[in-house]
Amino acid sequence: MHALQAQINPHFLYNTLESLKWMAFARGQSDISEVVGMLGKYFRLTINKGRQVITVREELDHVQTYFQVLDFRYPGRFDLFFHFEEDLTHYYVPKFILQPIVENAIYHGLKKKDGEGTIAISGRTEQGVLIFQVTDDGLGIAPDRLAAIMEALDQEETSLTFGLKNVHDRLKLRYGEPFGIRLASEEGLYTTVTLSLPAITEAEERYHESDRENFDR
Repeated sequence: MHALQAQINPHFLYNTLESLKWMAFARGQSDISEVVGMLGKYFRLTINKGRQVITVREELDHVQTYFQVLDFRYPGRFDLFFHFEEDLTHYYVPKFILQPIVENAIYHGLKKKDGEGTIAISGRTEQGVLIFQVTDDGLGIAPDRLAAIMEALDQEETSLTFGLKNVHDRLKLRYGEPFGIRLASEEGLYTTVTLSLPAITEAEERYHESDRENFDR
């Protein structure tokens, strides 16, 4: 679990970014200072005092900060929307499960698309299960490649689906079957990544953490 988290959690960058932010500010480069400040916030949320589980609200803040940073590089190219049928902010989730999906959507679905692109994140609960969907209106995925990606998620090889598999593996390791991610796509139209995990409140998370600590002993 820690090895998987370490792959996308570069702690050492945070202090460097803070230094760069103030250096740019001191030299009157306010735009650079602003984006570096957002990167600092992004990594601060990622590190999050070592906590591996955070609220849905904190996870969504993480996504928004990432998107704001990206907007400096691709101004006006992408839009991000949230749609939740109910208030999910009090539930707890493993940190860093939505941002890699959004990043995949941009770099594999929207970046090569002509014109603007849109990402929509939705969430709901069904019979005690928390379900998120991340949909982009980008290039989509060809059927044979979609099948290969789905197969690769449950294999050791990670080069084909690094970000997706990292999230999938962490959800399965923490919660077991049938939780994880699945994909649906139509070439030239859209791609939707669906994440499923237990809908856990703070009290339930503390109980599960206690169980895991006792098991480790």
